[in-house]
Amino acid sequence: MNRCVVTEAETQAAAVSFVQALQAINSWPVVVFLNGDLGAGKSVFARAMLQALGVNEVIKSPTYTLVEQYTVPELKLAGQGQAAHLDLYRLADPEELYFIGFDDLVNTCDLMLIEWPEKGAGQLPKPTHDVIIEYRPSARHIQIIEHR
Repeated sequence: MNRCVVTEAETQAAAVSFVQALQAINSWPVVVFLNGDLGAGKSVFARAMLQALGVNEVIKSPTYTLVEQYTVPELKLAGQGQAAHLDLYRLADPEELYFIGFDDLVNTCDLMLIEWPEKGAGQLPKPTHDVIIEYRPSARHIQIIEHR
């Protein structure tokens, strides 16, 4: 999927379309690497995905906590109904992932949304999808690459 978006609402709509495609395939677990510069819209995209999957609680950015976990009603039928949103920007060393219980996340989450995946190089599972958000002067370009 390739989409050019201008507004935050259009970014959210792209995320909802992506979730709908994932639900149609119904092949969980899913690991999504969210790639893009600071301010590109990675967290907006992740938040919209979680909301589209039925998360009604406040979806916080994991910028300082590194990881936020959610119970996802829409995934209860597909698996354990758990999702994790990680922001690895502040990670100094990929091995720090083990101090936050990353192995448990991999084993219990049906959906992992990982911002700044390059910071966890060598320690992350292979992505099922890459979301690449490029900021351009008049719009953002969102490209989704499937690896299955």
